[in-house]
Amino acid sequence: MSVSNIRKVLFNILKFLSNMGKNLFNLEENMFITAKNLPIIRQKMSIIDRGVQHRFWIVQHVSEIYHESPRP
Repeated sequence: MSVSNIRKVLFNILKFLSNMGKNLFNLEENMFITAKNLPIIRQKMSIIDRGVQHRFWIVQHVSEIYHESPRP
């Protein structure tokens, strides 16, 4: 794969994650409590590609980050 193809794939993945974050977690707060009392963390990221800045959110549920914690 060429560098530009890898960039396109990464950008499409990030765009998908960003859209998913906007659609599912369209919130003003960076952290909130879900029904299971586990926070969802939104992290703002940006990538500059060929002079164009792409901003997106990375949305993660805490249970995805801390695998060692026991799940109910």
